[in-house]
Amino acid sequence: MDIWPVVHAERKALASDLRSLPDDLWSTRSLCSSRLTLRAADTQSSTGTGPEVSGPILSLLMAMTGPAATNSDLTGDGLQTLAARP
Repeated sequence: MDIWPVVHAERKALASDLRSLPDDLWSTRSLCSSRLTLRAADTQSSTGTGPEVSGPILSLLMAMTGPAATNSDLTGDGLQTLAARP
């Protein structure tokens, strides 16, 4: 399965959504109420601040789509916070 058409479509949809964001919100550091550190163990990369959630990068990406996608191969102090997000 070629994932790139889906990735490009999602990027286009995100860009469309962001066009309507008011100027004052662009200076806001984060629109999320809680912050997490996401660490992709299989790529040796991380981003964010706060309690850590770690695991394979694909599992992290899926978990960011919503709590229903939270995967059992994720670990860390921030897992409960991630799972509680809408």
